[in-house]
Amino acid sequence: LPTRIIDVCAIQGSQNVRLVESGRLEAKMDKTDITYVALSYCWGQNMPRCATTLVENLEKNLEEIEYSDLPKTIQDAIRVTRELGFRYIWIDALCIIQDVQDDWERESASMGQVYSNATFTIAVGTAEACTEGFRLDEARKGKSKGFYIKQEGSTSDHHHIIYLSPYGRSGHGSTNLDKRAWTLQERDLSRRLLYFTDKGVFWE
Repeated sequence: LPTRIIDVCAIQGSQNVRLVESGRLEAKMDKTDITYVALSYCWGQNMPRCATTLVENLEKNLEEIEYSDLPKTIQDAIRVTRELGFRYIWIDALCIIQDVQDDWERESASMGQVYSNATFTIAVGTAEACTEGFRLDEARKGKSKGFYIKQEGSTSDHHHIIYLSPYGRSGHGSTNLDKRAWTLQERDLSRRLLYFTDKGVFWE
């Protein structure tokens, strides 16, 4: 496990989350039972100070992190993590102590393990800054044509929609993540990717 991860279900009855030291989790649980997802995204120029872990707020973040203080991309990632049934997510801004050089160097050196050990990585391909979110409204405006399919013999009214993509085998085409060396390595190191772009949501 990474040194720290975010517990998205820690605060009952609240959207707020908590930073957790993995060593404490492993003391209580078998670490093979602890699964997490990771986030790959672009910070941009406007990462709020309160959305990063620093020496001054480390203890506070270990108690509680205000969901409303977080930028839209991180909020969306937390929401997707919850909706997919996962409890833990690794987000660099919060899981690395940003103003401690030793911590930053140690954690960045283990980035390969962080992403390769994650069950999957949530990749935010279109947003250029953390304040933009997953931009799903743009994806819903996509121009690709879809068709409905229904399982043979099914009595359910539920249908699946299949969209034809003009963007080749990868589905999503080139994104902002592909243009940055740091985020490109996150993509290459991940075992699986859930890709959010303005063209739709893709699984790799």
